[in-house]
Amino acid sequence: MGEAFESLEEIGIITEKTADAMQRAAGFRNLVVHAYRNIDWSIIWKIINSNLDDFRVFSREITGG
Repeated sequence: MGEAFESLEEIGIITEKTADAMQRAAGFRNLVVHAYRNIDWSIIWKIINSNLDDFRVFSREITGG
């Protein structure tokens, strides 16, 4: 999934910063999916809430808005 964000950056739809943030989010998602039994949910809550702006920026860039 991370490669999709790299491709979007290469063709100029999203910035390099956004591509990096989304690639990290994809990696985080993979970690959660594969290690969900051992997760500290309070840490997950903090990560999600502190990175919501990354998704807002991605949404604006991908829609051209």
